[in-house]
Amino acid sequence: MYELDTIMQFNGQYTIRFFELRKSFLAINTHVAQLTLKELWEILELKKDEYSIFSNFKNRVIEPARLELLEKTGKSFTWKTIKQGKGGKIVGVKFVFDYDAVEDKKIPKTDSKKETQTIESNQSESVINNKENTSDTLRENKQDTLEKLMTFGISDRMIRLMLEEYTVEKIREKLDLLNINENRISGGYLLQALDEDWKDERIELERNYQEKCRRAEQVARRKAELKKLTEKYDVFRREAALSEYQKLTDDKKDKLKNEFISVQMSASNISKNKLDFDNKFFRGFVMMRFQLPTEDDFFKNEGVTLTPEDIIILNEIRL
Repeated sequence: MYELDTIMQFNGQYTIRFFELRKSFLAINTHVAQLTLKELWEILELKKDEYSIFSNFKNRVIEPARLELLEKTGKSFTWKTIKQGKGGKIVGVKFVFDYDAVEDKKIPKTDSKKETQTIESNQSESVINNKENTSDTLRENKQDTLEKLMTFGISDRMIRLMLEEYTVEKIREKLDLLNINENRISGGYLLQALDEDWKDERIELERNYQEKCRRAEQVARRKAELKKLTEKYDVFRREAALSEYQKLTDDKKDKLKNEFISVQMSASNISKNKLDFDNKFFRGFVMMRFQLPTEDDFFKNEGVTLTPEDIIILNEIRL
């Protein structure tokens, strides 16, 4: 029988239903339940057409009941939707219920190292057993995280559930966050932090600042690299133009000089004999007459592949 005093505390319309639902699953020694929407509607005695918009169901049914259970009993649940198909249609809900204090005491207390080894042996198909976890540092982080979870009294089953769905790094991040901001840490509370991806505003601000600094340094380095390449291209193009100019006959050179003088007002008082490739204005005029390697050709020859961001940086350099 449920404690009458506890039930009498509830104000929410559906809190008792979820209280009973949690008790029924803990009674069969499981704290995880996956229910279709049809099953959930039947348990809550909802009409078929009630809460056709899931966000309304979340805000008016699930969340008020979850929060009231946590407030009035100290034990509640976390939940996440089950989606199906490309459109991500919600077809059900997965619940993870907090253990009762009495049930927590039934969990055998063993040596932390031995218990850690037991948990690790059951993680052969876990997401965390990827190639990166071969490094000593990551293995140490994993063991340290497992021991920390057990220190907070989180059950072996709850730990396995977390490790199946989240990386060690993510679990450690939320553990540290809750340890800073909360007086206690329960399995359900930690799962909620993981599922909703809780953030520490100070940490996020610092992380964003560090990311901006890192990005700015990256852009500055790339800008310096591209600037050197453009300077190298300018020298290469000038040398290529000089080579072409030196191949011209004197008549063709004179023709170019006459054309230049005729179109350049500032060059009208310059003697044709004094015009040469070293004159930057005449050089620019001559280079426009030759078919010279393009910047794209030069970069390709240098083995440089330009990204859209590189092109933006190059445009800034040319300004």
